Amino acid sequence: MIDKKTACAMLMRVGPTYPGLLDESETSERHATAQYKCLRTAGAVGPDNNIVSPSECTFSRSCYKKV
Repeated sequence: MIDKKTACAMLMRVGPTYPGLLDESETSERHATAQYKCLRTAGAVGPDNNIVSPSECTFSRSCYKKV
């Protein structure tokens, strides 16, 4: 699950969403297979040329934007 306290504001999950099903009750299985993109680059790689994911898009990156 994405930790909203540390995740970048520019991180977006790609794919279908179902209201009430994929928010706070999201399972770890869905999270592991989810695809993400950066809203700054519109791709799977951020502006710092590193991969985009909840575990990678944290305050340690130069392109990080606080939620």
